[in-house]
Amino acid sequence: MPVTFMYPNLVTLNGVALTDEGRQPLHEDLDKRIIEIDLASGGKKRFIKYIGHKWTIDWVNVSENAAHTVDGKGGRDEIYTIAQLQTPITLAITDGLNITRTYTVWIESHYEEYTMRRKGTHYYKIELQLTEQGTVS
Repeated sequence: MPVTFMYPNLVTLNGVALTDEGRQPLHEDLDKRIIEIDLASGGKKRFIKYIGHKWTIDWVNVSENAAHTVDGKGGRDEIYTIAQLQTPITLAITDGLNITRTYTVWIESHYEEYTMRRKGTHYYKIELQLTEQGTVS
């Protein structure tokens, strides 16, 4: 029987709600691409070409699939399937106030490590790095 957590699921990729079991805090950074030009007057001029987001999502000891996660949401198999896509995907982040932000992202990297087997299921350590899709002018 799945456990219901106090807050709604935080991370959804391509419409698949991912488990909160063993998930570390979501890490978000800004990806800034700026060009600075030295002017003849001694000043500087700054051109902002692109500002986007980058996320790192880590799980420690996540079950192999939704049938074995504590909350019944996507586990290692679902994460792996999404990570193999070569197209942009949607990332939806819901905070504790039920406010959802949606982004179109690329999967920069996917790393997983087999950690243990217990009672018919396998556990993994997984790291996903996502970058917001954008156009650089």
